[in-house]
Amino acid sequence: MHKYFAYVDETQEGRYRLCIISVHEAALEAIRGHLKRLRMPGQGRIHMAKESNRRRKQILQAVTSLPGWTALVIESAPGRRVTIETRQELFLLAAQHPFWSNLDQVIVEDSNERTRDKRTLAWLNKHSSHQFEYRFEKPSQDAGLWVADIIGWATAKGGCWRTSFTDRLTVLTAP
Repeated sequence: MHKYFAYVDETQEGRYRLCIISVHEAALEAIRGHLKRLRMPGQGRIHMAKESNRRRKQILQAVTSLPGWTALVIESAPGRRVTIETRQELFLLAAQHPFWSNLDQVIVEDSNERTRDKRTLAWLNKHSSHQFEYRFEKPSQDAGLWVADIIGWATAKGGCWRTSFTDRLTVLTAP
């Protein structure tokens, strides 16, 4: 049986988005290693908001060339005000997509939403036919989270930033 790891990050550029990256276990270490080698000297992690456009292009090109991952981005409805429930609603919407049913491990970037996320993920585990493990990590603890940041950032920017991986991307907009 194949095992899939999911990395979850958010972006709030324009709309609120959850970016969920699914990585096949066989590709996980190669992706983590490749990303770590992309860091600049002294850089603890890759974070697209802090990179130059030249570096962003280099990073995005490297990530899109790596096999073994796909992305699901769930975004809030256009013009809808973002509330404290928005993130929870997007998690619930993601869990209804077939993409979610393949996930064995869900790693969420640790944030001030941890308590609410724990309740949501525990509820999903209890009330769904699909069981998964979940944990919260800082980006410095798992380079897999960098992929979610990279793809989430590029999806939010759109245009040429997004076109290089559209074949691996599903975007759902909340009602």
